[in-house]
Amino acid sequence: MEADDSASFLTLSLEERISHKLWKARQHAYNELETMFGQASVGRASDPAIAKYYKRPELFESYITDSNVVAQESAVKALLSFLKYMAEVPGIVDMCGPGELVSTWVPALVEKGCTASKAGTKEASMACILLVVSFDKNICNCITVLEPMWSKKLPKLLTAALSVCASTIEQYGFVNASQQEKMQVLQSLVQVLPKLCSHADKNVRNESMKVILQLYTWFDKPVLQDLLLAKLKPIQQKDLDKMFQSYEGSIPPASTPSLFVWAAPVVAVGQQEENELTSDNHAHHGVDSDGDTMMMGNNVAIDPYEMYPVQTILDKLPNGFYSNLSSAKWKDRVEALEEFYEKSLANGKCKKLSARDEDYSELVRKYCSIITSDANLQAVQLATSSIDVLVSALRSDFNPFALDTLNALLTRSKEKKANVADVIFSTLLNLSNYYKLEMCLDSILTHMKTTKVPQVKIVTCKFLFELLTSWRPTEQLYKTMVFASLSEILSSLQPIVNDNQQATRNEAFKCVAALIKIFGERELATYLEKLDNLKRKKILELVDGIEVKASASSSAQQGGLKPAALVPQTRSKTVPSTNSNSNSNSNSTIPSKRLATSPLKPRAASSVGRSATVGAAASATKSSRLTSRSLATPQLPRLDSQPRSNASVVQQQQQQPEPFPSASSSSSSSSAAFQSSMSTRMSHLNDEVNKLRQERQDWLKERNELLSNLNNSKLQISKLSKQLNDAEIAVSSLQRQLQDSKVELNDKDIKIRELEARLSHGVISNGNAAAATAAAASPLSASSSASINRGRLTSTTLSPLRSSTKAFNSTNTITTNTNTTTTTPPHRMRSPSESSDDLPRRVTSLNLNNHLMQEESWKRAAEVTNQLKARIERMRAKSRSGFKDAPPPA
Repeated sequence: MEADDSASFLTLSLEERISHKLWKARQHAYNELETMFGQASVGRASDPAIAKYYKRPELFESYITDSNVVAQESAVKALLSFLKYMAEVPGIVDMCGPGELVSTWVPALVEKGCTASKAGTKEASMACILLVVSFDKNICNCITVLEPMWSKKLPKLLTAALSVCASTIEQYGFVNASQQEKMQVLQSLVQVLPKLCSHADKNVRNESMKVILQLYTWFDKPVLQDLLLAKLKPIQQKDLDKMFQSYEGSIPPASTPSLFVWAAPVVAVGQQEENELTSDNHAHHGVDSDGDTMMMGNNVAIDPYEMYPVQTILDKLPNGFYSNLSSAKWKDRVEALEEFYEKSLANGKCKKLSARDEDYSELVRKYCSIITSDANLQAVQLATSSIDVLVSALRSDFNPFALDTLNALLTRSKEKKANVADVIFSTLLNLSNYYKLEMCLDSILTHMKTTKVPQVKIVTCKFLFELLTSWRPTEQLYKTMVFASLSEILSSLQPIVNDNQQATRNEAFKCVAALIKIFGERELATYLEKLDNLKRKKILELVDGIEVKASASSSAQQGGLKPAALVPQTRSKTVPSTNSNSNSNSNSTIPSKRLATSPLKPRAASSVGRSATVGAAASATKSSRLTSRSLATPQLPRLDSQPRSNASVVQQQQQQPEPFPSASSSSSSSSAAFQSSMSTRMSHLNDEVNKLRQERQDWLKERNELLSNLNNSKLQISKLSKQLNDAEIAVSSLQRQLQDSKVELNDKDIKIRELEARLSHGVISNGNAAAATAAAASPLSASSSASINRGRLTSTTLSPLRSSTKAFNSTNTITTNTNTTTTTPPHRMRSPSESSDDLPRRVTSLNLNNHLMQEESWKRAAEVTNQLKARIERMRAKSRSGFKDAPPPA
């Protein structure tokens, strides 16, 4: 039954599985959502299939509150994947409603996620909350939606809400919050914290103290003294004073571990281009980036092209130039090309031309015709060199002829002769300086799709690679024509990636690697999955060695977070570290020596918010909780353990001393050595864990595919079995009908034989009767004649005749009239006393009647026989037709 249910929901749509009554179906749908968001294109965030999840946050609210704990964990991980995706989308803050996301998702995550029984669900829920808050303008909205939690009586729920409040303040602080908003948040917290600090549950007390510590770093002790601290117990105030004194950072902190989306220090692609142009203009004007005058004026690059005078070359064409180019003799073509090239173009004789002064369309058209179709390689080389000079001399004025020239050069790139191939590729590169990627892309893709020449494939891929690495987009990366054509580019490269020749494949690998470098691996994830492992590995190895002018990193960060914003930091350490590596390893959340009870807890990685790294932070936080009701010697959390990503903040952070000195100077060196060794060990363990997780994901994916195929096979087998049973039932039914038809046919054959027997018996009886009648008549005639001759007829002589006549009449009557029960009455017997005058006449008449009766009896017997035969034939025909109408057996 369970296997049938699993097979049934696999064929359902995503929406049907999400709302399915079976938890496995819902979990399957949540896993599919996680995969979809992990592979979704950043440039297609406005697609309805993705946009509905941030425009209608109530959808995910129902997912993350799933009644089944296993399905709920998958739903929370799907939300985390979606939030990571949103963090990479440029302009996501304007596309979604951050306030609505916070008010919808944070309460559900706190109540159902942070209080869940599964550790993975807790870690992913905390990471989701910190990510959701990063989209908002400040943390005040998040703390406001937590206010209803303070009146809850369940200790587990109170602990989760207080932990979220402390983590949010630690990660983002009160950045971008107005004075009024700060006061409202502070007022709401100081009303409930004294009561929570005296709660019966020690975890609630510990988390309440952590919230007070975070408030102190932003509002200072004088502000909190009357509002909050005075309401605490004396022993609690004493412990808090010790921790306040150990804090050496600034109030408020100079930096926060994480940044909001709107605060990410990012320069957009177009702005980056503008800055480069501005820097170039400053350089041309002798001014540096700060506006100061540059004294090293000799280092300014000047383009001599602007200083060249405009030249004319069409008036220097040799006589009959165009007619010689159309000549059938190759010597005439080569001589005409060589004469004009040496006289007007070679050796820098032509440096600057203008399309406004002369029309070069006819000249370029002739050159392109020779490059495309001329069989003489010397003529092709001269025409290509001439085109190269024209491109350099005309520059942007050559654009009207660039497309025809590009098609001609790509078509002729099939030549393998070194000098010709080098000149063609050099001209292509020169053309790409003034004819950009967007304009060349259609021609390149057309040649990739249509050509079957390996050399053309290699040159086309090389040219595309050069265009990609030198491409400088003039607008946002995900709004460019190249990004819109990304799928078409990859489909055109696919046959070349699978080419039989290694040299051809390697050039295609470079193009794919350049696309990954520009747009990021996420945009090509679906394409890379279709490749085999060896090809995918080679492509990814090439990515790091490629340098491009356009990159998805800045464009992705425009709407995203720096990595630190995605990883919750350790908020409290029992023994703070004072070694010199603490600043340089600011991303690490490894606990100090006293807290390192398990070396297998992974440290927080710098990649975008993995659940494992979130778990490490949560574990460190959990291990650092206060453990006594008297709150003995808790330590202040490091709020500035992770600096901002920009250079100024990093420098400022490095100049600040460690806010927490070591609790014991004697254990400082051992703690530093232990932390260093643990860092190395944890790094290796983290890499190994990530590798194993990736292998596990691949195995699970393959397993799901096999299970799906197995279920489909079972469904087909069950359908075929049902069809086989139906066929067997039909065959048995037809066999029964055939048997019945045979029995009926046998019955009819028996009846036919009985009728034939009766018919033959009737004929024999009639024949015997006739013979007996004839035999009886013969003696009668003889005796009658003798008697007549003697002149007397006695009664003895007439008696046999009368008896025979009577018997014949009786038999004849029964035979011919079968439907009646009456018989003909016997003839009246004459008495011997009757007159004998007419005796001769009567004897003669009797003989004649007897003869006629015999003939009539034979005729009637023959007629009855024919009727019976006809009836038998009709019965046989009827039985045959009934057998033929019976359905044939299967």
